[in-house]
Amino acid sequence: MGINAIFTVRIYLMVTTHRISADLYFEDFELIAVHADVHDFSLAYHLNKTMGLQLARRKKDLCLQDDIWFATFEWSDDVNDNYWMLVANHCKTETNNSSIGLFGQETATVSRHLVEERKEVDYFLKLETEIPGMVDKTLKSLKEIPGVLTAYGIDTEILKSKKNLIL
Repeated sequence: MGINAIFTVRIYLMVTTHRISADLYFEDFELIAVHADVHDFSLAYHLNKTMGLQLARRKKDLCLQDDIWFATFEWSDDVNDNYWMLVANHCKTETNNSSIGLFGQETATVSRHLVEERKEVDYFLKLETEIPGMVDKTLKSLKEIPGVLTAYGIDTEILKSKKNLIL
């Protein structure tokens, strides 16, 4: 009887549930806000040309919900141990509004944002790097690209939607 009691206790201890805090999933990265009046592919092209990057469109864009997709370009620079991601902050979705009236069913276009508290930003450039001064160099290069109105760094610690930028 004594052996069975010890065996039962050991099984009970092996079924312990461990929970991991969601804060552990947040990565440390630099974020640059870009205001531009160019298309996403044009901005990626000019970034590649100006800074020697190799940003390429992801096979699957960043998805928040079933119908909300944000254009995403990325490049993992293994030589310098850098990761670059360019993502659009705007996405337009169409919704069907059925109404009783002359036109029956109407389609409405709704604009969605990846980072809601920064609706004015057109694109975000996410940079994971250990190289000092890389953000300043990137900002300088961004401002030289035709169609880029302005670019500036954003403190990621104050963003409520920071998790939307983590893939």
